[in-house]
Amino acid sequence: MSKYTEERIAVLGSVNGSIYDYYLDKGIKCLNIYATEEYADSLASIYSQAFWLGIEIKSIYCEKETEIGVTFFENTFPMNVKAIEISDKLDNELTSEPFVLLRRYIPDMHNNPNLRLEFGQFRFPEDSYTFTELFEYSVKKRILLDKIIEYKEKFAENLKLVVLQFPTANQIINPNEHEKDLINGVGHWLIKSDEGFKAATGLNFNPKEVADYREQKIYFGCERGGTVFLEDYISENINIIGGYRHTVDSPQTAVKTVYSFGFCNALGSTCTDENTIPSTLQRKLNRYFKGKSDFKVLNCANGGGPGNGRQCSSFLYHKPGNGDVALFIHEENDLIYENYKDKIFFVRPRRENGLFDRPHDLGQIYSTHTHHFTDKGSRTLGEALADRMLEFGIFDKFYKIDDYTDNIVSGISKLSLLDIISHTKATVNNSVVNELISYIQKVKLTAPRIGSIVMNCNPFTLGHLYLIEESAKKVSELIIFVVEEGSTSQFPFEVRIELVRKGTAHLPNITVLPSGGFIISRTTFPIYFDKDIKNNTRIDPSVDVEIFARHIASALGITVRFAGDEPFDYITRQYNETMQRILPSYGIDFEIIPRKEIEGEVISASHVRKLLETKNFSAISQIVPKTTMEYLRGL
Repeated sequence: MSKYTEERIAVLGSVNGSIYDYYLDKGIKCLNIYATEEYADSLASIYSQAFWLGIEIKSIYCEKETEIGVTFFENTFPMNVKAIEISDKLDNELTSEPFVLLRRYIPDMHNNPNLRLEFGQFRFPEDSYTFTELFEYSVKKRILLDKIIEYKEKFAENLKLVVLQFPTANQIINPNEHEKDLINGVGHWLIKSDEGFKAATGLNFNPKEVADYREQKIYFGCERGGTVFLEDYISENINIIGGYRHTVDSPQTAVKTVYSFGFCNALGSTCTDENTIPSTLQRKLNRYFKGKSDFKVLNCANGGGPGNGRQCSSFLYHKPGNGDVALFIHEENDLIYENYKDKIFFVRPRRENGLFDRPHDLGQIYSTHTHHFTDKGSRTLGEALADRMLEFGIFDKFYKIDDYTDNIVSGISKLSLLDIISHTKATVNNSVVNELISYIQKVKLTAPRIGSIVMNCNPFTLGHLYLIEESAKKVSELIIFVVEEGSTSQFPFEVRIELVRKGTAHLPNITVLPSGGFIISRTTFPIYFDKDIKNNTRIDPSVDVEIFARHIASALGITVRFAGDEPFDYITRQYNETMQRILPSYGIDFEIIPRKEIEGEVISASHVRKLLETKNFSAISQIVPKTTMEYLRGL
């Protein structure tokens, strides 16, 4: 068996797929097989696979007459394979069923079916496809498409699924010389010099950006929760914040999200921030909704690599909800479109309008690769995508937050607040669960104004106590969420929450709860737990803040959130600024309380930890409550 075929059959087997998936999905169970001489040794394996799937193989043909051995239950049976000669014309009785074509795939077959269907004077029936085309269909079906459709049917039936099928350079008609170079593999030399990169992309990337791109420092992936994200990167033209390529003009008050999945082309690997497909879509939506778009576009693309698996894991990680849009940016594939067009909305700008087929006056469309676009190419695709989605009413109807209770992170329909708080690697005992249930019932009936604070307390200091006492004066009830995910904290969560409870026992309107998995957690705000290393990094913690506002605050009736002033920690200061920007749009006030000082110095938990290294209990006793002091002396 050829190495090419052998490797791909192994891949299909690993995902329970087969090259017959396309035909099975169309209800076709009678086929023929044809192989050129170089693929003749793959015939036995292909035939056996059909047998076990209940597919009838009517005839097998080869470029030259040969004999193959088909093995069933450890017994090998010889089988003669007929030859198709160049001058042959087989009668209709033999050729009415489609063929699986084990022959080398030629890119031009995409636009010229005759290259695939004609063999000398003989013409294969319509719906005959090459092994490569059938392999790509099965992989995308098994690894991605069937899974996102199943997710939609189970958890978010009002989620919109959209696929933008863009043309690669080898799929367009009448490519120019630059595009022919890319097709022939002459593209990557263009990025070996600043001049070549600029010539290929048309961009004025600064020298550092070009060097970082060339050395793969940009778009470098890292795993988070089983999903590949991007390392943060800040520059003039390329910005990756919190693992996401920056989407320009994203509205802060949006209540729904367009999650954009894909790889280098979706990411915009040779585009500026403002000209990526997601940024272009966002601008179009903003104009359509007259500056008040209910949708924000989140660029979830994560670089190159095994495409379908990464996109599926990213989709399941983000778990879009009802009314959201999941957008997948893929290259043209007629087989996928044919069999999935009833379940997914497709945008196919070249097939629909001849986009990028030459001649045209758009200039240079492709940059350093057949799949990479210039600013102009990416912007043109984004505009075509937005026009079609708006034309077909993708954004016309959606469920606002008050109309449904499924959580955008968990993706489980009608997820309760209890599920949100309890969704964490740490075990939440029954007493906490019961306390939460009874508390919700109590505060919703009796408290006119409910406030909250989220704090780590590593350990609990007089500064924390001051913030709590000052906040408690301003509300009827105050909920203290203690950050539960604290693998980087010196003091375990169980110790930290107990110190807070003991230190606030004298306050009658305080309830202390674990933050769970969706308030300052590795799921919603991962960089928080690495802030000592990346304290100068620009971040976007809006996901964490919006989850709090949409789901947690609304369920508990929280109308104000308090935080301490942050003069030193850049990460925490940006988090406060994000709350100041987002919370008021949900009807939640945000108030900053000045930090408590002793002898002109701000009290901080980090200072306590440093004093503890030298066991300077005299100094520690001046800045922590008695209950914390008792615990520290016992260490």
